[in-house]
Amino acid sequence: MLFDLIALLVTLAAIFSFLNARHFNLPSTIGVLVIALVFSIMVNVLGKLGVHAIRSSAVSVLARIDFNQLLLHGLLAYLLFAGGLNLKIQQLANEKGAIILLATLGVVISTAIVGIGSWLVLDVIGLRIPLVDALLFGALISPTDPVSVLAILRTLTISRSIEAQIAGESLFNDGVGAVIFMILLDVAVSPGSVSPLQVMGLLALEAVGGIGVGLIEGYLTYCCWSESTTTKSKCYSLSR
Repeated sequence: MLFDLIALLVTLAAIFSFLNARHFNLPSTIGVLVIALVFSIMVNVLGKLGVHAIRSSAVSVLARIDFNQLLLHGLLAYLLFAGGLNLKIQQLANEKGAIILLATLGVVISTAIVGIGSWLVLDVIGLRIPLVDALLFGALISPTDPVSVLAILRTLTISRSIEAQIAGESLFNDGVGAVIFMILLDVAVSPGSVSPLQVMGLLALEAVGGIGVGLIEGYLTYCCWSESTTTKSKCYSLSR
């Protein structure tokens, strides 16, 4: 099942990328997103028109996916790694104040604006939902995709300072957004059970724990890579 899902996603991504490069020429991440959205709408429309086989197959595949595990505990780590792979630590350090402000307060403000705005708009059109549910949507949609952001930045001519701020914010806001989302989820599931101590504990777990695990794994990878490179150099020297 996992292999089939990965093969399906890779195949669809390749097809959508080809269509975008051939016909639309949009930035790759935006083009793939737009085509995937149109494809999803077409599948639903076909289902409404009586062609149930395609829609039923799609629903069946999606029903077997645990998106909590797939996104928060799977894809998110690889997205952040891919986004930060080519960034220089010194550039991030030089802009740390702006990055921290944007990735924390900026995400909180965005969550509030998107959540409250969605809640008001839905209320106007007659779809009343709890405010905390709307804020959950705001927390989910506010963090940006670092891979998409960095791909767009490479096509623009901007100062290194602005590029570092935008790229750094896009890397760190996912963690802050995840914490906000989990806090709001606890509030939605069991109102009144979330205390400031629990919030601080969750922040410490995600921030301190995440940094600690990242440093350990990065150091071990660096050591293994250095040892492998040294071994290869010795073998090459001996072969000569």
